[in-house]
Amino acid sequence: MDDNFRSQDRPSCINITAIIQAHEILMYQKFLFSLVLLPLGLLPACGFVSHQSIYEGVRGNEKAKTTGTPQKPSALPNYDQYEKEREVLKNKFLDKENRTL
Repeated sequence: MDDNFRSQDRPSCINITAIIQAHEILMYQKFLFSLVLLPLGLLPACGFVSHQSIYEGVRGNEKAKTTGTPQKPSALPNYDQYEKEREVLKNKFLDKENRTL
């Protein structure tokens, strides 16, 4: 009777061990998958270029063109001043356009 009990118990132990191993493999695969996805999710942030950075690049390029020449550079305003001037012009244009309609 004792041998019969052990033979019935043994397959269930093997099944439990196999389930635990399968679970560990699955958890490891999820871990690896998340390790791959995290850098891919952050990758677009590396290429983010703002309007301000483009404007400042153009502004710096214009200053560099006139370096070492007697020509006085046309001083472009900083980005905040540029935005204010742009908003004023845009509002004037929209007001003028609304009057014509």
